[in-house]
Amino acid sequence: MMSTLRGILILALLVISSGAALQVDVPEIVPEGEPFLLRISGEGDGAGLTLRWLGRELHPRVERSKSGFISTALLGVGMHERLEADSYTLEVEQGGEILRKLIMREAKSYPEQHLTVEKKYNELAQETLDRH
Repeated sequence: MMSTLRGILILALLVISSGAALQVDVPEIVPEGEPFLLRISGEGDGAGLTLRWLGRELHPRVERSKSGFISTALLGVGMHERLEADSYTLEVEQGGEILRKLIMREAKSYPEQHLTVEKKYNELAQETLDRH
């Protein structure tokens, strides 16, 4: 009984300490069309740090710190992603540890601009087309 309890306690301590080795600071809600800052810190040298975001795999620059490493990156949710989902998963992997963060997309309205262009610039004469 005592050895089982000791084993559970050691396992719990390992899980807690391994979860603290890699930390990811990122907003939970991101307006579409705007960048957001991702900050990652952890123990060790940060070798092999990998981000997975919107179907891409990224390897951000890693800087040494007093307690390990720090890495920052600018990410974003573009306007074309609005049709795919309202939430996205950011995956950070380093040293065999994987952290996943759910990020919600917030709709944002942008002003529209309408341009008036003279007809000669968008309906070219055959003479002009023949020159090229």
